[in-house]
Amino acid sequence: MSEQYVVLFHDALQSLRQVKEGEQVIVWTCENAAEQFGLRLVSHLLSGKKCSISVCNTYFPMLYFHEDEHTQYDIRHSGEVSPSQMKRMLKLNLLDPLTEDELVLLQAEALQLMEGHSIVRTWFRGRIIEDDESRDDQEIIRYAKDLQSEYGIDDFYNAARLIGHVLGWSEHDINDTWIDYRLRMLIKKGVFAYNGHLREMLSYQIRLNTSQDK
Repeated sequence: MSEQYVVLFHDALQSLRQVKEGEQVIVWTCENAAEQFGLRLVSHLLSGKKCSISVCNTYFPMLYFHEDEHTQYDIRHSGEVSPSQMKRMLKLNLLDPLTEDELVLLQAEALQLMEGHSIVRTWFRGRIIEDDESRDDQEIIRYAKDLQSEYGIDDFYNAARLIGHVLGWSEHDINDTWIDYRLRMLIKKGVFAYNGHLREMLSYQIRLNTSQDK
C-alpha cells in the first residue's frame, strides 16, 4: 500500500472518531468488494455510538438514471458518480436506512473479514469472498494475447498499454498498481518476457513467451 493510501485511510479513521453519539450517517457504497468492506468497517467502528446509518449503493441509482438509454450503464465504483448525480440521489432520497439486525450482521462480517488472511477480495452475489492472489492473472494473459496479435510473436510493447487495457475492461474494481504487481509476478513465473527496468510501469516492455501465444 502506498503512503498516499495510508494517509487517506488514517484521515478516514479520524473522521469516524469525530462522529458524535446519535448522529445521522450516510455511507456511499457500490457493487465492489472495497466499498462493501468499507460499509462493514464503518458499521463496526460506529457500533458504540448508536448512530442512524443509511446506505446509498450508487450502482442502482445510476442504472435508474440511465434506464431509458439503449445500453446498460454499469459503474464499478462510486468514484464514477459526479457530485451532481450524488445530489440527485439525495434529493430523491435513494437511501436505505439500516435496521438494527442489518447493522449487527454487517458488524459481524467486518470482524470476520478483518480476521482473514487473503489480500484479494471479490464481491460475488451480494457477498465478499476471500479470493486467491492470482485471481486476475488469466484475465491479464487473455488481454495480452489480444494485444500480442497486433505485433509479431517476438515483438515487445509497452507494459503500460496492457495495464491500461486490463484496467479499462476488468469487471473488478482494481487499480493500475495492482495490475503492474501481478504482471511482474507473471514475468517472474516466465509467462512474460520483458525488456527495460521494472522500477515503474512506464520503464519496461513485455511480450508473451512463445508457449503462451498458442
